[in-house]
Amino acid sequence: MTERVTSWHVGEHNPKARLTYDQVLEIREKIADGARNVDLAKEYGVAAGHISDIRHGRKWNKGRGQQMDPDDARRRKNDAERARRRDQRAAYLLDLEEGLVGS
Repeated sequence: MTERVTSWHVGEHNPKARLTYDQVLEIREKIADGARNVDLAKEYGVAAGHISDIRHGRKWNKGRGQQMDPDDARRRKNDAERARRRDQRAAYLLDLEEGLVGS
């Protein structure tokens, strides 16, 4: 069995990173003070969507020096899919009890 490589280029160590960890901390402070995504994006030279991802914890959600778990995204997607299916089953059972669908 081969060993999984866990030393990814994460955060500011990624050669294509446009932000540093300190800038991300500044962005988070400005978000907390009510700054808009578009204004922050212009100030830091990134897309407004990237600022939105920082705001909602989809990007730069690991602290400095932490390694990203390569299975995190897959695990979150699977959890969301399970929750969606559970909700669909619950809705179907309610409809079945009320006689809205046939057995």
